[in-house]
Amino acid sequence: MAQRSPESRLNRIALGLVVAAILPGLALAARTRHPAAPPPPDGPVSTQPVFPPPDQPPPETARLVTADAVDAGKAPVGALIVAYRHGPSTLFIWQTVGHDLCGEYAATDFRVLAGCVPGAELPAGGAPVVRPLLGPDAVTTTDWLAVLVADREQLRSLGCAGARITPRQVARLTAPDGEPLAAYVFDAPWMAAGVLEAQVQRPGGLATEAVPINAARADQHAKYSRTCTGPPWSRRSG
Repeated sequence: MAQRSPESRLNRIALGLVVAAILPGLALAARTRHPAAPPPPDGPVSTQPVFPPPDQPPPETARLVTADAVDAGKAPVGALIVAYRHGPSTLFIWQTVGHDLCGEYAATDFRVLAGCVPGAELPAGGAPVVRPLLGPDAVTTTDWLAVLVADREQLRSLGCAGARITPRQVARLTAPDGEPLAAYVFDAPWMAAGVLEAQVQRPGGLATEAVPINAARADQHAKYSRTCTGPPWSRRSG
């Protein structure tokens, strides 16, 4: 992949954070090719965008990301979902024929696979729940993104140590049992670590839910992280 000089110091910092935070070993410039996934059937997987950003990435970027997914054996079913867009930075997400949820970050000078969560790890068939699946990852010095899914409820807001942020629904996905899932992007100025306090809408009304996130990586990015302690009822004394 051709190297280009970033246009500003901020872009250099942001690129460094991205490479440090988003699985550098999976940088696609050095990827190993895998057999392409079979063509998606007219089957149970349905992925639809919700409130897509008005500023869409160039078609060539989406084409390259699709090619990356096919090379990794994670071909998307349907079109890619633009989950985040700011300047040249884009987060694409998609589902595979096996219901895996995958993501890739793309910008002018790089593309990095954010990871793939096996379909078996998506919530399905149980109690209402919010579950983080991808991230948090840095896309700029002040944007740490996480992708969460909600099953049988709607996510209204997420709280962390006194700060409350409204997540943005970006897609409707399909659970392995065929039930719909709502995918959200949580965009915070810090890397959330610990237990988020989620305000959710259920058929019976509003509820509060404890959502563990990213505890294992807090020490790796202590400079940028914010410790989330969850709702009061979820805390346990030592």
